Amino acid sequence: MLKGHRTVIGILSMVGLFTVSTVLLSGCVNFSAEEKAKKSPPVMEKKVVAQPTQAPAATPADPKKLLSTDCQKCHKDQPSQIDSNGGKHKSEISCRDCHEEHPPLGDNTIPQCSNCHDSSERKHFALENCLFCHSNPHTPLELTIADVPESTVGCKTCHEDKDQEFSTFPSKHAEQTCTLCHPDKHKMINDCLVCHEGHIDLMEYKMVYEDCLRCHKPHSPIDITYADDTPSILCGACHGDVYRSLTSNPSKHKDLNCAYCHQDRHPTVPACTDCHEGIHSPSLLLKFPDCLKCHNDPHDLVI
Repeated sequence: MLKGHRTVIGILSMVGLFTVSTVLLSGCVNFSAEEKAKKSPPVMEKKVVAQPTQAPAATPADPKKLLSTDCQKCHKDQPSQIDSNGGKHKSEISCRDCHEEHPPLGDNTIPQCSNCHDSSERKHFALENCLFCHSNPHTPLELTIADVPESTVGCKTCHEDKDQEFSTFPSKHAEQTCTLCHPDKHKMINDCLVCHEGHIDLMEYKMVYEDCLRCHKPHSPIDITYADDTPSILCGACHGDVYRSLTSNPSKHKDLNCAYCHQDRHPTVPACTDCHEGIHSPSLLLKFPDCLKCHNDPHDLVI
């Protein structure tokens, strides 16, 4: 009985212990959940923040309303170029007269010269490539000439008088490109002596470029003309023997310029009677009509 009693007491003790443990464990679980709830941040309600209304994209300016001063805000160099050498591009047109469109509204940015320069008005405007001479449309008066045959064609459409000289008086000059004598820039003129050594030096006189122009026109060099006051020594540069005979002769002929007798154009040869009249009797002149039969040579005159 005692033994059984102990057994029952033992069983009851174990049951009580299990019950207490269950209660305690249950309390711990509940406590941890409460503590967790206390330590967790409160759930905030999400507020909807109104976003600012996005401004519409800026509308590109209407090109038709743009002024040249608007173009100058981005294009800094062109205004000064036009101002210095723009010619009628400066005085008679605006930027928009040539540049009708601008990206992104259009790609027709660079115009054709023929839009304004009508080939029916001038032969010059019919040339295919204006940039051979007018390399910068903003400085049309500043011509930089390419050393190509096409440039010569262009030169002749403006300088028709020079082309006519070449045709009337054919020479080796007419066979060259214009840029041989007029290199790089318009109105550049090479000295004749760049290509030509000049005529012979006579009596220590050395010819200079201005001497060449007294007799020769560069576009018609074989059409030799000169003024009355052309020094005889320049004639002597080609006619050395004749010049020496004339200047050593005791007659009054030596005091005259060559151009006094050989007037205006080479090779003018006058008659003696143009200056000398009534020197001899008509009967003598009838018998000796050729003055040089007696007087030898006008440059080496026998008196």
